[in-house]
Amino acid sequence: NSVAYSPSGTLASVSDDAALIVWNTDTGEPLSVLTGHSARVNTVAWAPMVEGMLATGGLDSKVLVWTDGPSDGPVVSAVAPRGGQPDKMSRKIQQHTDLVSSVAFSRHDNALASGSYDAKVLVWDYDDGASVRTELSGHSDPVTCVAWNPQQARILASGGGGDSILVHNTETSEVVARLTGHEDWVKALCWCPHDGRLLLSASDDLSLIVWNALEGSVQQRMQGHEDYLSAVAWCLGDDDLIASASSDRTVRLWRVSSGAQVAVASDHSDEVRAVAWNPVKTAELASGAEDNFVLVYAVTGVGSGAEAAVQVTVKHRLQAHSGGVNSVAYSP
Repeated sequence: NSVAYSPSGTLASVSDDAALIVWNTDTGEPLSVLTGHSARVNTVAWAPMVEGMLATGGLDSKVLVWTDGPSDGPVVSAVAPRGGQPDKMSRKIQQHTDLVSSVAFSRHDNALASGSYDAKVLVWDYDDGASVRTELSGHSDPVTCVAWNPQQARILASGGGGDSILVHNTETSEVVARLTGHEDWVKALCWCPHDGRLLLSASDDLSLIVWNALEGSVQQRMQGHEDYLSAVAWCLGDDDLIASASSDRTVRLWRVSSGAQVAVASDHSDEVRAVAWNPVKTAELASGAEDNFVLVYAVTGVGSGAEAAVQVTVKHRLQAHSGGVNSVAYSP
């Protein structure tokens, strides 16, 4: 995902312009603009266990880890970094041989996973000089997405070219489940934050699937987008509400229990690449698109039950990137 909220609700985004921007979503102003990649940045994630730590992955095949604390790495270009915001690149990781499409921190230990178009999923120990802990096998096509289970330590899902999703045990390096049901590339994955059995996926076949990953069964299938899907996010304030982003220029909200589409936001003017829920203000949602904008939405009906009406209204239009926005993330 190319937009991400921190655990405290801070928002980060990355872009074709090779920059990482940290935002104040109350004012709509950037807190920090950080550079370190030499080409497009595809993905960004916050570390849930280390305040102010971020990871990014890019077209340059690198994974960069950023921190606001002491580091051995160089201070990189930063505009007005403020307290609690990352302002240093502490680790530069280059074991992949093709673009890095996805990064994700574990909630259980100091593990960072990355997926790449070189068909590799690597698990790093970011406290030990960013050494490779595990290389997970199973993919023969580009890897587009990785996601840690929030409740079960050492369980990681990955997807990509082909139509299968792999569920790995990173301690044993075993593939413990292979989920088949999509008919094209899997582009995004997200575990349910409230139930470690449920995994959400989005595919180029224009469908969203909620899986029981332990049983390998399909719980719900949703369709409605008119072009390729690019990102998904599960609301932390409502276990029945998910969001999806698509090349059809929309963000759509869905009820998991019924599979019904309950809201459509058509406020971007180009392909939407990223979507993320705020973990603190759980009725706030962010998206990023090829139109260079990050949009922050207010969402009504969150946590009010499956029958509650859901409405999405733009709260802020954030523009500081000079290229398409590929990923957004709120701090955990």
